[in-house]
Amino acid sequence: MVKINEFHDLSQDMDMKTGDKLPFNVVDDLVVYMKNDPEFYRRQLYPKMCDVQEVVKKGKKYDKKSLLPTVECAIREYVDKFKIKKMPEEMCTREEKMMVIDQILKGEIENFRNGEY
Repeated sequence: MVKINEFHDLSQDMDMKTGDKLPFNVVDDLVVYMKNDPEFYRRQLYPKMCDVQEVVKKGKKYDKKSLLPTVECAIREYVDKFKIKKMPEEMCTREEKMMVIDQILKGEIENFRNGEY
């Protein structure tokens, strides 16, 4: 279960400089953003989950790396929307991006089994 700090002090972000460590778990926050931002979910994540469902229906293994462009798009939108003082390329390592993908797929496993996409 991901705990969301709804009382994050935004003034703390104003004092941040480019390159500073973010005061929250970026992987968890990106997962929450990708699943809960209605525009991003409908435009980007839902179609990819439908692709995963098709592969699962055929009994094949889905290549998680094919979700990297979706995560990178989420990072760009997230940085812009929340005015994060980081370049999108600096937000996450490749390993962290794969952690985002793992969390999303793991959270949707039951939906894939039930054919809900």
